[in-house]
Amino acid sequence: MSEVENSSLAELTAVEYLINFSRIVDEAARMIDSLVNAYVDGDDVNKLYKRFREVKAKAEETRTIVMEYLVKSSEVMRYSRSYIEVVYDFEKIIQHLDGVAYRIVLLKENNVQLDRELVSTIRVMTNIIRKQRDSLELALSKLTTAPRKIISDLNEVVKLEEEADDLFRRVTFQVYSKLANNLTGLMVLKDIIEYLEDVCDDFRNIGEEIRYLALVRGI
Repeated sequence: MSEVENSSLAELTAVEYLINFSRIVDEAARMIDSLVNAYVDGDDVNKLYKRFREVKAKAEETRTIVMEYLVKSSEVMRYSRSYIEVVYDFEKIIQHLDGVAYRIVLLKENNVQLDRELVSTIRVMTNIIRKQRDSLELALSKLTTAPRKIISDLNEVVKLEEEADDLFRRVTFQVYSKLANNLTGLMVLKDIIEYLEDVCDDFRNIGEEIRYLALVRGI
């Protein structure tokens, strides 16, 4: 098998690994939705958080497997560094979502009651995150076969990140005004919103790495 064929096969495998990793990220994001619903409905958030930690453990195992493959394949993959950066960003997303999940538990344990508007904001941001992930999976699925067709998917990731930035700026004022007399609630909710905004930034960074990989393929 030629060097070019080895490189193509390695990249195909790497892309499949990244798609699988992104699906674990989606599972983690869905768990955030479940935790928010449990918080609102008065259900056991601790039980759900344990399930989230299981998803996080799966993500960590996947990260190790993917990184080992990318390191072993780095000699034949021309742009292995970009694939590695995507893995790092997926890992950061999982860490940020874990921060969100844990703080939802803290809200419940400290009996902090959020009004409907603040809860709705969290749901809107998690919805943005899931849309970003969906667009990135579409882009990844076309990267090795139709790189010219992924630009619209990547532009959607950027657009969604800008929506999240705008929402973050608006909701920050709401957090301070509505929880001014509840320092614990203020600090915890501020962390949640910041972590969610960080996730949107991480997805944008992944999109830019994928855009680069598409560009070097000659789009």
